[in-house]
Amino acid sequence: MISLQNCKRVMEALREMYPDRESDLREWLDDETVKWEALGKAIFDVGCFLKSQKERSPEVCDDKLFVLWYCWEVALPCKSFNKFHGMFCTLR
Repeated sequence: MISLQNCKRVMEALREMYPDRESDLREWLDDETVKWEALGKAIFDVGCFLKSQKERSPEVCDDKLFVLWYCWEVALPCKSFNKFHGMFCTLR
C-alpha cells in the first residue's frame, strides 16, 4: 500500500531519469506516466476502501471499481483484466 501511495513520487523520479524534454523517450514517458499514476491511485483507493473496518456504501464501491477498471483500460489497453474479474463479480 505504501508503494501505491507513493506512486506519484515514483513516476516523478522516473521522469527525472530522462531530463532531456526534447527526447522521444521523455515525451513517451510524460504521456505514459500520467496513465500509470492514475492506475496506481485507483488501486490504492480500492485497497483502502476494502481494507477499512468501517461500514461502506456498495454504490461507492461500484464507483471505485469502475474507476479502477477505466484506469486499467487507459494505462494497459488490450491487456487482460482477469486478475480482478473474480473480485468484481463477487465483491458486492
